[in-house]
Amino acid sequence: YYLTILAAARAGLISVGFNPALQLRELEYALNKVELKALVAVDGFRSQNFITMLHELLPELEGSSLGNLNSNRVKSLKSVIIASEKSYSGTISMSDLINLPTEQGISNIESTQRTINPDSGACLLFTSGTTGQPKAALLSHFGLLNNAAQGSYRMGFDRNQ
Repeated sequence: YYLTILAAARAGLISVGFNPALQLRELEYALNKVELKALVAVDGFRSQNFITMLHELLPELEGSSLGNLNSNRVKSLKSVIIASEKSYSGTISMSDLINLPTEQGISNIESTQRTINPDSGACLLFTSGTTGQPKAALLSHFGLLNNAAQGSYRMGFDRNQ
């Protein structure tokens, strides 16, 4: 999870954290709200089977290939990446994804990296939705690092320890 978020931030992508307890309708709302292009997920968590949920939400996933998902319910979503050693139809495993970059792809990422600044968006988090539907809040690179620094300070961590 953490490596995925850090890799996305370094590549200039904005990651979105989803509550693993989301039900199908809530997940569909959240995916559409942020117009997600790629979803990285585990195959399950506790009693939640994400593969079953994804196939129910995205029947087009069966037989699709990386970057070519064409969903009726989540139109922006093009790829599903699963952090699992198992293979699932229409998805790519995280380990296979790591081996995909080409020289051109790496060059594109390096070019994008030069445009990232402290105020660039790093991740989206959803509000609790107590006054209506949850809203997506954009957090910057600076904001994330500042939160980590302040949290470390409050917990008594010292640079010299």
